[in-house]
This record gives sequence, structure tokens and C-alpha cells, in this order.
Amino acid sequence: MEDDSGIVQVSNRYKRSIQVKIDAYPVVMVDGKPTAALDPFPSHEQEKLIRFRPSGARMRSKSTQNIKYTILEKSTPFYLCVTTQQDTLLLRICSARR
Repeated sequence: MEDDSGIVQVSNRYKRSIQVKIDAYPVVMVDGKPTAALDPFPSHEQEKLIRFRPSGARMRSKSTQNIKYTILEKSTPFYLCVTTQQDTLLLRICSARR
């Protein structure tokens, strides 16, 4: 994420509806490489870093949703991640803000 504001586009190509959630995650080092922590920042810390609307939604089959964001704290690195869970599979896709 290079821009201080923009849109994250999330699409559901699955044949049934899914629940998606967007959160900011701290940066941690794993084997010397930066990655998103397993747990997101607490809500009150996320609100200082980034504003995004909506933060979660149930998406119908074959739908797309645009999530607007604005970076508020430009000096703190973090990952913006979209997560969804279907049965026992948890999928998380992240973009770094450095």
C-alpha cells in the first residue's frame, strides 16, 4: 500500500455467501522476514493507524465490494489484511504498509 488513501477491492467468486473482515496487523519478523502478526492490533490502536469502511461484511455469491481506506499514522508500518473463514479454512490476504 503506497498511497495514503485508496480502495481495497474484495470479490467473492465462490458459489455461496462469505463473511469477510478487514483489520490492521502489526509487523513481526519470521525467519528474518517481515510478515503480519497472527492477531490484529486492538480496535483502539487500529483507529489511530487507518480508517476503513466497512470493516466487515457478508458478501453474496459472485459479488464485489470496495472498501475505502485512509492512512492516519504514516510512520508506523503495518499490514492491512482481509480474512474470511469457510468451514475449517481460514484465508488471510495482506498488503504491507511500510
